[in-house]
Amino acid sequence: KVEKDKNCPKGYKYRFQALHFKNNEWKRLVRIDNSLHFGKPEQHIHLGNKIKKININLEDIETYLINLAKKLIKGGKNDKNTNN
Repeated sequence: KVEKDKNCPKGYKYRFQALHFKNNEWKRLVRIDNSLHFGKPEQHIHLGNKIKKININLEDIETYLINLAKKLIKGGKNDKNTNN
């Protein structure tokens, strides 16, 4: 929880990420956060070098992230909510 301002109008910042341990190192698979991108603070997803807007309830992010990470580890396609 942070003080509300123009960069954080809802008064909270978050970052959820899924990491994968492979070949003796941790690699980030995916991250969802609400930091400043696209000129304003809004929810978005980091997949590889791509950043895309996403709209998901805060309460659902953990389950969504775990399921997406499992697909990525198995080599599946990105989820439709990432606008791919």
